[in-house]
Amino acid sequence: MRPLIERAAIISYLCSKPESVSLWQNGWEHGKRPSLSEMMHTMGGGKVDLEETKKICAIHNHIVHGDPIGSFHNLIRLPKGGNAYSSSKMLDNPNLADEIAMEAQCYLIILSARMAQVFPEADIPKMNIECESGNEEIR
Repeated sequence: MRPLIERAAIISYLCSKPESVSLWQNGWEHGKRPSLSEMMHTMGGGKVDLEETKKICAIHNHIVHGDPIGSFHNLIRLPKGGNAYSSSKMLDNPNLADEIAMEAQCYLIILSARMAQVFPEADIPKMNIECESGNEEIR
């Protein structure tokens, strides 16, 4: 998830601040580039508080670095009761899978929107999806 977040944040930041493209082209050096939370802030179009983006960023930092706070996300229920930390994939947690899918979908929506912004001439094909109410076309 973290690489997807970083890519969506970088592209969003560069779309919002085109004067920073040269910094990115010149290696995006640590100390010169903006923090991940600053870049994530541009994904909200100015409607999300910077402190909120810092919290989201902090959660993912804890997960990536495997510190005690991040290890909470690896808790599993043992068959005989009690909890433990998973040291591998957690394939039997549909709620976690749903959370990951929902979060990934949000970042993919941002990437799609920025793509349309950067390449307005691109012809985006119509999509057909089936809904509970029947077949509906989405543009």
